[in-house]
Amino acid sequence: QYYDYLVNRMNVTFAPIRVGEGDEFTLTLSRKMTYDQFSKKVGEHLNVDPTHLRFAPVMASTGKPKQFLKRTPQTLFQILGGQYGNYGYAMHRSDALYYEPLEMSLSDYESKKCLKVTWLPEGISKEQLFEVLVPQNGTVADLIAGFQKKANLDEDSARNLRIYEAHSGKIYKELGDDFKITGLNEYVTLYAENIPEEEVNMQEGERTIN
Repeated sequence: QYYDYLVNRMNVTFAPIRVGEGDEFTLTLSRKMTYDQFSKKVGEHLNVDPTHLRFAPVMASTGKPKQFLKRTPQTLFQILGGQYGNYGYAMHRSDALYYEPLEMSLSDYESKKCLKVTWLPEGISKEQLFEVLVPQNGTVADLIAGFQKKANLDEDSARNLRIYEAHSGKIYKELGDDFKITGLNEYVTLYAENIPEEEVNMQEGERTIN
């Protein structure tokens, strides 16, 4: 067992995916470890539930994170062994991973879709970007509920909220509450704004021009 440990041990450096949101540290692990096993070791070090962690390989050339890892039967050695480019160079580092603690378990997280919504609290003069998790089979109503919580809006502020798609500087489509998340175009930007009071309280004979 001891020689098996010596042969298969490897040092892996873990860093938070967002700077300042955690510490960088190095653990001595076994190349034979599965995703769940090394996730447990990282969870123990961070004092975080290991099911609430996800990891991303580190690009060898830029140091930026690659796509997040899926929970597969692969060993740590296979995960970090990486892919090789045209000239035989490793595409990602074989001794490092980024980590990110999640608010929910990874399995719950993967059943949801992460949508980026740009909030316009004061017309178009100010923009704030929020990431909102919604069920993959959900609707815009679910998006608004999640956005209200993320942006800390009270009921009054959220009552007259609307979501619309914009592309190339033009408003493309205003989305109704029952619009399916699966129908969203991935190439457009989502905006959230409060419907102006003059539009909410339209008088007879008045109409809006986009």
